[in-house]
Amino acid sequence: MIKFLCPNGHQLSAPENLAGKPGKCPKCNTAFVVPQPEEEQPPETPPAEAQPSVAAPSAAPASAAIGMGSGKGKAPGKEVFVFLCPNGHKLNGPPSLKGKPGQCPHCGAKFRIPADDDLAAPPEIPPEEASGSASGGFVFTVPQEQPVEETYDAVEYEDAPDPPPAEFHAMSYILGRLWDRKTEGTELEIYLSEGEIVGPDLFCESLSCREYGVFANIESDGSYAITVIPWSAVRKVALRKMPELSPKWFS
Repeated sequence: MIKFLCPNGHQLSAPENLAGKPGKCPKCNTAFVVPQPEEEQPPETPPAEAQPSVAAPSAAPASAAIGMGSGKGKAPGKEVFVFLCPNGHKLNGPPSLKGKPGQCPHCGAKFRIPADDDLAAPPEIPPEEASGSASGGFVFTVPQEQPVEETYDAVEYEDAPDPPPAEFHAMSYILGRLWDRKTEGTELEIYLSEGEIVGPDLFCESLSCREYGVFANIESDGSYAITVIPWSAVRKVALRKMPELSPKWFS
């Protein structure tokens, strides 16, 4: 488990397999990069004799008083505290700089030096919750490989018509399927046994399922004329001027 600080000094922890991955702090929503295990933050309050302090002139900016983890700029006999910059570089400085702005001497990153309340160790986040969830863990944004979208030409596939249902007269069912394919450019003609040819404008399939077919024509004055034809009197039905034939119907 890696323990580190966000750019604003909030202490976090993450599994080692997330080292080098981007993330966001759950307290301040600041983005950061999880440091490598070798850059892991040391204990919160190191012994004074093991971590000499940094002597900072009172007039100098806070960033000038931050020492590097290597020990550069330390003054023996002074209390210091150790923290990490936003990019994971180990730094140290006197307690008087806590909560003040600073700048990393390694990478030049500017940040707020953590205060005492920022250094309270949070509970460790289990690996299965480290991706960010309702448990309050910080969110890692791991780049995912985007799937390649496949494009296809828009093609309409037409199924072959089913056999006539038992409750339909066979001629009624066939004419209804031809009527579905009738357009403004096509002509549907019904040849009767007496030699008459009927070219209907409308077809009522719901009333034409058994012995009779119900059709309508639009008169010249805009009114309608309804014609009822026995299916037994139909000798032939023709649908003319079709631009193409369905491969599912004809082979």
